[in-house]
Amino acid sequence: MTTLISWISFDQRKFAAAYVASDSRITWDVAGKKRWDAGRKVFPSKGFPDVFAYAGDVLFPALALSQIVEATDAGVMFPSDATPWQRHTTIFNALQDSFRRRHQAADCDFSILHLARSDQEGGPSVHAWCIEYNVGSQKWLDRILHVPSSTGVIARLGTGADAARDYDWRWNRDEPLSRSIFSSFCDAISSGEDALSGGAPQLAGFYPRHAARAFAVRFDNEMFLNGLPFKQLPHGAQLEARDRLFHRIDASTGNLVAGAQVHARPKDCKP
Repeated sequence: MTTLISWISFDQRKFAAAYVASDSRITWDVAGKKRWDAGRKVFPSKGFPDVFAYAGDVLFPALALSQIVEATDAGVMFPSDATPWQRHTTIFNALQDSFRRRHQAADCDFSILHLARSDQEGGPSVHAWCIEYNVGSQKWLDRILHVPSSTGVIARLGTGADAARDYDWRWNRDEPLSRSIFSSFCDAISSGEDALSGGAPQLAGFYPRHAARAFAVRFDNEMFLNGLPFKQLPHGAQLEARDRLFHRIDASTGNLVAGAQVHARPKDCKP
């Protein structure tokens, strides 16, 4: 199950942002008929430039990542000056330690994506890993992912990866654009080509400075945060939002924010 992607964006050859996006469908059958279209799959830290997401099995990754992010933000996982590699090693060990505490539990394969920013001298840089657990071998694999030096996709995971790749090609045949990567991802989910992916897109990421953040997403004329629909923001609440064309929009009204660049859908990419 799941369509999960991550990508990096550059503006005039300078790092601008890194993102993780996922669908919101959790299924209990291979046809996708028994499903929940509002399950959380993306977990940004509020205290560090780290974002996590999962594909495959739901129960362990979803529960463990929620604990790990909470512990990270509470300051009990690692010191505030820990490097991305130190943070990743700590988190990888914590996942394995938590998994060992399962007893007679049903196991399924899963993948966990970790996207992080380094703030060392020389400017910010982005790093990515994919942690995988294989039931057949009962072994863990920790892979370092290649991060492009220009705007482009870092990883596609899950049962919808092929559909996401196909729609990305339709949008980005020449030079990849960050907004087009997200728009093609939304089209892949809406297409229904992968029955195990669906619901609203979830989006999180980080900029060259500050911690990671979750973004609200307007999809099918509704506003969502981490797959959860909401009607409006309380007065004074601050939340960045995007629509499926990656416009910067007001999370309360759905309208473009002042000064937002208007994006166009390619003529041969029907919604």
